[in-house]
Amino acid sequence: MIRSVNRTLDILQCVADGKGKPVSVSVIAEKTGLNKATICHITETLQERGYLLQITRFSGYVLGIYAYNLTRYNAYHHDLISNSEPVLNWIQKKTGYNALLANLINGEKFILKYVDNPGNELSSRGMIYKGDLYNCATGRAMLSTMNSKELEEIVEKVGLPKEEEWPGIDSFDKLKKELLLIRKEEVTFYAQPVKNYCWEYAVAINGKLGEKFALGLGLLKDEKPTDEEIENIKKVLIRARKEIIRRMNYSDLD
Repeated sequence: MIRSVNRTLDILQCVADGKGKPVSVSVIAEKTGLNKATICHITETLQERGYLLQITRFSGYVLGIYAYNLTRYNAYHHDLISNSEPVLNWIQKKTGYNALLANLINGEKFILKYVDNPGNELSSRGMIYKGDLYNCATGRAMLSTMNSKELEEIVEKVGLPKEEEWPGIDSFDKLKKELLLIRKEEVTFYAQPVKNYCWEYAVAINGKLGEKFALGLGLLKDEKPTDEEIENIKKVLIRARKEIIRRMNYSDLD
């Protein structure tokens, strides 16, 4: 990796995380680990090129016009996101729980679209945010569709799951074996102990170019869903996946 490019991208990401509010040099230094002299040198160039805008000397920076201009031709996976929105709304209506569309890219999982009840956790994060990979149903569902070479590249990049992320999966062979079992199940299940349990379900979708996506559903409650509720969730997700595939003219999973 080229260090100067990495530093520049770290600064841009830090400012973008400010969600339109000015981010000071001190905050950038704290978040990125870079010294202030380096930050000032890079931000000066980014300002000249229009990728950052300095509000005041002390308040800091927001993204400049050219940062937004990069996506002027289309939003990221615009067609998929727009086609998935009514499907996610339908999932939420049929189950009463949060519904989302996830994407796995370069070993990282991102939430591209979600439908959530107002005031819940997802509603405060903003669109397209980075999520967990190993300790969630959507991440495991997408990983389960990978061949050995693809999975090896992921593990080389992000490592094996930590014990708290996926207990007992401490080798590549164990990971591969567990993902094979997940692949055999049409709907992936995961229970995460948070404030109360988060029961997660997901189905994987492959894009035309081999992109990895997943439709997910999450519900926060202490007790496990009833068998009848689980069966309904599975039917809804499977039907939703088929509808996304139909709308996007994707191929079904192998």
